[in-house]
Amino acid sequence: MASFIGRDAILTWNAVAIAGVKTKGLTIANSSIDITSGDDSGIRTLLAEAGEKTVDITCSGVAVDTALLEDAMSGSVSAVLSLAYPAGFDTLATTVSGTFFMSSFAITGEYNGAATFDATFNSSGAITIA
Repeated sequence: MASFIGRDAILTWNAVAIAGVKTKGLTIANSSIDITSGDDSGIRTLLAEAGEKTVDITCSGVAVDTALLEDAMSGSVSAVLSLAYPAGFDTLATTVSGTFFMSSFAITGEYNGAATFDATFNSSGAITIA
């Protein structure tokens, strides 16, 4: 797998790039289904397919506008979110997108530094990878 510069991955919320983002994270989780029975001699046995697949995207950065804050405050917390990785990540560019729910938003500021924000988005429905 080829490397790429992290700043080249673009995160968009309702087709608009989220301003000020410095860090982006993608977590894909598959919950296991335990089907262990007395026939398994006490050795855990898992179903070969996931019970639930979740995709979470996180971001943090310098607060340069109020777009996410306004959405969080207004309750407009469900939208199309896309994380686009450049071609260096693979031989082709890759975009992960779908409907996401903004589960948390925080803004912090120290007296002698820039105000920063953190946001977490949880998938709701099918996710596409293109």
